[in-house]
Amino acid sequence: MSENIKSRDAKEWYINSFRNFESKLNGESKSFIHDFRKDALKKLGEMSFPTQRDEEWKYTNISPLLKFNFVDPLTAGKVNVTKDDLNKHVFTGFDHHLIVFVNGIFSKELSNISDLPTGVIVDTILNADRNNKEILQKYLEMQTEFDSAFEALNSVYSYDGLFVYVPDGKVVEKPIQVLYLNGSDSENIITSPRNLVVAGKNSEVQIITNYRGISDNPYFANVKTNLNLDENAIVDFYQIVDESNSAFHIEKTQIHQKRSSRSTHFSLEFGGSIVRNDLNTVLDDENAECNYFGLYMGIENQHFDNHTFVDHAKPNCLSNELYKGILDDNSRGVFGGRILVRQDA
Repeated sequence: MSENIKSRDAKEWYINSFRNFESKLNGESKSFIHDFRKDALKKLGEMSFPTQRDEEWKYTNISPLLKFNFVDPLTAGKVNVTKDDLNKHVFTGFDHHLIVFVNGIFSKELSNISDLPTGVIVDTILNADRNNKEILQKYLEMQTEFDSAFEALNSVYSYDGLFVYVPDGKVVEKPIQVLYLNGSDSENIITSPRNLVVAGKNSEVQIITNYRGISDNPYFANVKTNLNLDENAIVDFYQIVDESNSAFHIEKTQIHQKRSSRSTHFSLEFGGSIVRNDLNTVLDDENAECNYFGLYMGIENQHFDNHTFVDHAKPNCLSNELYKGILDDNSRGVFGGRILVRQDA
């Protein structure tokens, strides 16, 4: 079967499955986010999943991913995770806030969020749609175009995800650890977290996202993350991908920075059959700084693909990148980096 036929069949599967997903949403089907989903569904219908004929994907064959008919977690049903299971995956040895998602759905009983500074919000996208609609709507409306069908697919099937809001002048002393436990022994599941971090002027926060597999059954984590930094904000963001080696992980991270802000993104990739990360930053005012640091370690037939793009939209900004890979057996690594310095910059 050709790549184009696989891409078409996969797209039709997700479009045709949307009605069943929609029927599980109950009250959420009347929300602002659901309007966003339906718009994304139309755009998904106009797009195709990338093939190796696409320049940005020419070294990554996603055919193994497209052969599965992945099912959304609302349709598949709940996967039970105990606190003993949790202890196998959470990072310990330091004080932190903890928020847990099982197949992209928030688990209140496994999370521990307390002692936050006044005004700081660490919550879920689903709750933000109810309680902080203005903030959510402002930043989601900035994301109406999609670079790939995977990004559109995330918006179609996204049910929940991380929401962090740090007001002006606030410093979150303890790191926020976000644990995503993915997989099911009974279904091939697609998880679609949508993460949004908003850091106000002169604020500071550290976030650790930790993706772990809890099943050897193939699953697909399709993630979209947005970081928005206002003037003088500092955000350190750690992305640890340690999925099951039969799983697929595709993530798009978009960072938008204002004057004198500083973002540092650490990418650590260990688990997954195919892992693809797209990391984009817009330095949208003077003296903004972004740093990308990546490490990937592959065994057997693992495939890691990292693409970065920094847009120096304004003058007097700084960007740094350093990626290293250790590859054993038949594993492969791909890196593509682009930097755009605009004429006025």
